[in-house]
Amino acid sequence: ARTYRLPDYAPVLMFALGRSIGWIAHAIEQYESGQLIRPRARYTGRVP
Repeated sequence: ARTYRLPDYAPVLMFALGRSIGWIAHAIEQYESGQLIRPRARYTGRVP
């Protein structure tokens, strides 16, 4: 942020903007496919 002379809070806003764009992209993808996208991964670690 300093290199580009942005305000101190700019990194947080840029992170939030990028994350929001990703969520919106996923929502559009789910809407267009007509179904919820569910992760198929399974936890393989030790059971607590």
